[in-house]
Amino acid sequence: MNKSPGVIQLLPQDVIERIKAGEVVQKPSAAVKELVENALDAGSTEIIVQVSMDCLREISVQDNGCGISDLTLAVQRHTTSKLQKVDDLFALQSFGFRGEALASIVQATGRVHIVSRTIDRPVAFQQSFSPASKQASKATPCARKPGTTVTLHDLFATMKQRQKMTNDYPSIIQLLQSYAVLYAPRGISFVCQKLKKAQPDLNTGSIVKQNQQLSDISTETHGLLSVSQQEVTKKVLAQIHGSQLLESLAYCESKLLGKESHRKSNNNNTTDRLNDVNLSLLSDMAGIPMHVSNVEDVARVVEVDGEIFSCQFWCLFTKPTSKHLQQRTSLNLILFINNRLVECAPLKKRLEELYSNGKHLIFLAIEVPPQQVDVNIHPTKKLVALLFQEEVIDHVSARLSTAMKNLDRGFTSSQVLGTSSPSVSNRKRGPPHDSEGKENPSTCEENEDTNARASNLNPYKKKPLSSKRVRTHYTDPQGAMEPFLFQESPHEANCPLLGSSSEIDLTQPGAFADVAKQCTCRQTIRLPRLSFCRPKRIPPTECTYKSIAQLRQPLFEPHPYTLKLRTGYHIGTVSAYRSLIQCGKELVLMNHYRAAVELFYQIALLRFNGGAAVASMAFSVDIASVVTAALRLETKDSNIIGKEAATCLWEHAEMLQEYFSIILALAPDGTVVLRGLPILLDGWEPMPHGLPLFLLRLATKVNWSEEKPCFDGICRELGWFYAELPLKEDAISSFVRHTLFPALCTLMVVPRSYVDEGGMITLTCLDNLYRVFERC
Repeated sequence: MNKSPGVIQLLPQDVIERIKAGEVVQKPSAAVKELVENALDAGSTEIIVQVSMDCLREISVQDNGCGISDLTLAVQRHTTSKLQKVDDLFALQSFGFRGEALASIVQATGRVHIVSRTIDRPVAFQQSFSPASKQASKATPCARKPGTTVTLHDLFATMKQRQKMTNDYPSIIQLLQSYAVLYAPRGISFVCQKLKKAQPDLNTGSIVKQNQQLSDISTETHGLLSVSQQEVTKKVLAQIHGSQLLESLAYCESKLLGKESHRKSNNNNTTDRLNDVNLSLLSDMAGIPMHVSNVEDVARVVEVDGEIFSCQFWCLFTKPTSKHLQQRTSLNLILFINNRLVECAPLKKRLEELYSNGKHLIFLAIEVPPQQVDVNIHPTKKLVALLFQEEVIDHVSARLSTAMKNLDRGFTSSQVLGTSSPSVSNRKRGPPHDSEGKENPSTCEENEDTNARASNLNPYKKKPLSSKRVRTHYTDPQGAMEPFLFQESPHEANCPLLGSSSEIDLTQPGAFADVAKQCTCRQTIRLPRLSFCRPKRIPPTECTYKSIAQLRQPLFEPHPYTLKLRTGYHIGTVSAYRSLIQCGKELVLMNHYRAAVELFYQIALLRFNGGAAVASMAFSVDIASVVTAALRLETKDSNIIGKEAATCLWEHAEMLQEYFSIILALAPDGTVVLRGLPILLDGWEPMPHGLPLFLLRLATKVNWSEEKPCFDGICRELGWFYAELPLKEDAISSFVRHTLFPALCTLMVVPRSYVDEGGMITLTCLDNLYRVFERC
């Protein structure tokens, strides 16, 4: 090109592509980051990364996400499924939004091979792309489970200057370790391995799987992370930094809703401020409930400029006294903001001031409303712009400082020497009040945390009251009542050892004979109590029906009461349909009959498509005769209804046998008979008195003309049939306690509709009951 310098000209398209590729894919770890974030956006629960020894020859990222429907369109620039209009740019919930990652990777790589399969397709498709050839290869079908595999061959083949970056594997492993810690409590595992190497350098699959087996499902409870989620996060951190880290880690979390900013207001009218505030910002904050009772509360939680500052975070940090990271020269801060791995120098500098030395670890996950974050300020997205950066830094540092002070009793000498004993009047006061003069609501968790902090700050604090010693597990050594019980003597009235040996005076003649006396009581050998074996978790069967996938979806979006039920213990039955259970320190009234219906409905869905074994009946049941006998007192047309019910079921006998393990057959005389029922739960037998109604409702209440209502209706009728309780009232209590409730607390996923209809009602907290007893 002989044009004179200084003349502005339009760059060719290939030069533009090369420049953009160089900005996005700066090194191998940047390519891995883009591919891993795409896998997370696809809803993957298992991500496997394999890298060649030089990090250039081959990089493979495999996931089990939703897959890519159009491979050719996916590698074109500015094509994405996460952004449609300008307003979406300021409310992003995903990693990708520019549509440049795959296009830039293709331009910087010798060849990119993609294999992907969506959930609704029976096979996968594979296709190769290369910057040298203008047209991609034709997509061909292949075998693969749902998900995507992206393989990069000869990274930086078009950029010779960057081929010397052969030692980028530490950055790749550090990147994946950070994501592995954040997503472990969400049930997402990561594997990173060098090709031709036997053992992976990172594998969190076993830890995540073990946590899912212990809790059955990962869900949030009262805080941002439940106890089990905190434990799995600590284990992943310990796997990365060493097992000695477990003893040094501490957990902290905070939710701040609508804190006022320290900016000046130009309008003091409460009504005008309410009109300017967009309260929809609060709904975007996951896990932060919004409770506004009156106008004054709204005016108090909003900012005077019409902007709302809301922030929540959870953090794992090393205690100030820990010394296992002394080899580090500075604070190791791993920071996520809205699930993005970013850097923030002002926040890191503020957190370094919390330690006397900077050789510690802090893993911090912050969430703010997406409208208050701009992620489009850096090509690699490692920096973000926060609308309330100063407020976020102040809030996080203040909460962490308080948490560290509570961990270290001697944090400062002035706090210990300057603290005086509370006066009698202060001890008699009620619960603490906030700055507005309103009482803070008291819960079990808040009371326990308050007492724990008080005992740490004051070493002369009295022992906790009996109301803080509620027995929440059968393995606890003692609760609040055991110290008041006395132990009877193990010897009978005529036993020589009835008296205590300390009463024998050895200075008297014959004392040694008294000591040598033997016990004459008949000893009773107590067998050890057998540990209760709960039912095993039922995995869902493989099924390609979209309707079944939609019906199963609520089973993976449970109500927080599911975790409560997992830790529940049966106290007693209140009526034929309700029981009283203890969940931690809460007393809960539960409708066990409706819960049983929901449980067997869920099991029928999970065992759909032949997942249930068949229990053959000892004798064939004539369907028409059974239905006729059940309706004989209800209608005169019982014979006609019975025959129609048998005919209807026989028309769908093949489907009932294949999908639900319900076996129907024709007797020699031509009548339709029932010969087998599914075994939904091992050791569980449905009540015989519910069989006639089950056969009648199965024939008359199921919509046989449409797929989804049909499958749902059959599973519902199986749930009602298998949930039938014994007819005798005296047998219901034992049946519920020893048979039904263990299955409920182990397998049932509590749906939201069940709780909304009053299936589980929290009556009170046991701490409050003990306070009542102490007044008596």
